[in-house]
Amino acid sequence: MRRLPNRLHIHGVAAMLALAFVGTQAQAARSAKSVETGQCFYLNQIQGQAVLDDRTVLFRVNVKDVYRLDFAQQCPGLRYPQPKLIITPFGGIGLVCHAIDLDVKVGDQGPGGFATACITKSLRRLTPEEVSAIPKAKLP
Repeated sequence: MRRLPNRLHIHGVAAMLALAFVGTQAQAARSAKSVETGQCFYLNQIQGQAVLDDRTVLFRVNVKDVYRLDFAQQCPGLRYPQPKLIITPFGGIGLVCHAIDLDVKVGDQGPGGFATACITKSLRRLTPEEVSAIPKAKLP
């Protein structure tokens, strides 16, 4: 295998870093807009959760708000009785503005159980009308 000259390698790395920086700036701009409109919350503000089906979870945030998290495909672990959600924020600060900010796994409650990753698709705060349309037993 032929090696590239160091100058070409350095320029390639610099270009990749520049693209990563631009992507990070765009993500930060979207997050800033979401923070301004009140669409963000911190993970420690989640006060309850309820599974609607194997693709959807509701979260109660700060008593009055309900957020809906949809997954890209079925998440089989959500079918278990009382599934254990393992939610980790990307970036480490715990601020959630978009579905991509969450790394979600569902663990089995039994001994020797393992966690299955679920790919997030969308996250949004429900309107009061949408919340009132959900049966009380399904709310977090």
